[in-house]
Order: sequence, then structure tokens, then C-alpha cells
Amino acid sequence: MDLKGLLLLFFSSRRQSTDYVLFSLYSNHPTLCCFNFVKFKIPLKNILTVEKTSSACPIPGYVVTTPRGKFCKQEDLLVLLD
Repeated sequence: MDLKGLLLLFFSSRRQSTDYVLFSLYSNHPTLCCFNFVKFKIPLKNILTVEKTSSACPIPGYVVTTPRGKFCKQEDLLVLLD
């Protein structure tokens, strides 16, 4: 196994109950995946960006950026924005 091709960077925030991983397997482009998801609603006015996780991730989701940080949500994007 080529260790140059395997890069794992773990970002976690226990305060936000959100864990997401940025990784790259034999690629120059990192992939963003979520493993723990918040259940609370995020008001639309607080959402700065929404990024869909990669199709290579084991669990589909969205990384929502707010002024308070990044949160992983699992809902469909239309439900998320209601």
C-alpha cells in the first residue's frame, strides 16, 4: 500500500457534536465525509455555505457552515433549507 496515496485528516468538534473527515485515497483531491450528524434545525439566515459530501462517502450528507462553525446534516437539501 502506497502511504503517499493515503492521507487522513480528522476534524472533530465535541462542542458541536460534529465529526467529519477530509481524506484522499490515491487522489490529489481530498474528499469530505460526515460520520456524526446534528439533529437540530439550522435557521436559513445562519447558513453561509452548504457542501454535499462526496459520493465516495459511506453515509450521504451535507456540511453546513454557519458563523458558529461547521455542522453535518443528513437531511435532504430541500428539507434542510425549509
